[in-house]
Amino acid sequence: MKNYSENEREFFKSLLLDFEIRTDGRNKLAIRNFEVIQNVLPSCFSSLKLTYDNNQKEILFAIKGDIVQLNPNEDPSAEKLFQVSIDTMYKVDDPKLKMQMENYIETLTFGKIPLDAFKVDKNNNEYFWKFYLDIYVFDTLKLSLLQILALGVKNLIKSIKTPRMVIFKNEITGAKEYDLIENYEDVTLEEKEIAQFEGVELPEVYVFAELNNTVYLDPTEEETSVATSIVIVSSFKDKTISIQSIGASVDIQKILDLNNLLKSIEIN
Repeated sequence: MKNYSENEREFFKSLLLDFEIRTDGRNKLAIRNFEVIQNVLPSCFSSLKLTYDNNQKEILFAIKGDIVQLNPNEDPSAEKLFQVSIDTMYKVDDPKLKMQMENYIETLTFGKIPLDAFKVDKNNNEYFWKFYLDIYVFDTLKLSLLQILALGVKNLIKSIKTPRMVIFKNEITGAKEYDLIENYEDVTLEEKEIAQFEGVELPEVYVFAELNNTVYLDPTEEETSVATSIVIVSSFKDKTISIQSIGASVDIQKILDLNNLLKSIEIN
């Protein structure tokens, strides 16, 4: 995070508290305008470019994957089948923040995906896709990007298409093996890939900055610098499933207030 002077922070507070103006002009419960362009990178199961701040800044997202064999007696959590890595064009000055943001994305975004959605073949309980999500930020890495990163990841997951596989038993060794269906004859283009998470619901992630009992959705870097606390809320099927705070603790009344606020927020 940029080190603002005391005078700069007082100016930001004055805008928010005295003039009720956000540092970029949005209302309290509006996210930054952004644009998503799909399939910008080759050889990926899904990729996109997200631009924000009037298209002056951008973030690249890409998904690749491997097939892993799981023990039928194990029931790993879905987020373990997603591995998130965030990188930036500048040196990461705070490795702890980087790990924090990767963890937030893994636990808040993927935690409600059913394990069956990762299956290579819906009729097979051993082979699953493990996905590797790479995020490249063309800016410094800062907590104020968490909301926009979560939105990019959600758009990315919805568009993941994996190659359709055939699982069979080797007649010589008796072992199970798999192969691309495109290696077989009479396969149409539509049959060669599958929308892996079609119909799967994903949690919504909301990031608020709290200052003097007022909350601001998707805080800017300036707003983050003066916030009493940063509150990260995850909801699923209209129910709040997680509330975490960075900085000062959040009281019960604030949690109730946030639950009511979520009903009035629309996020694409």
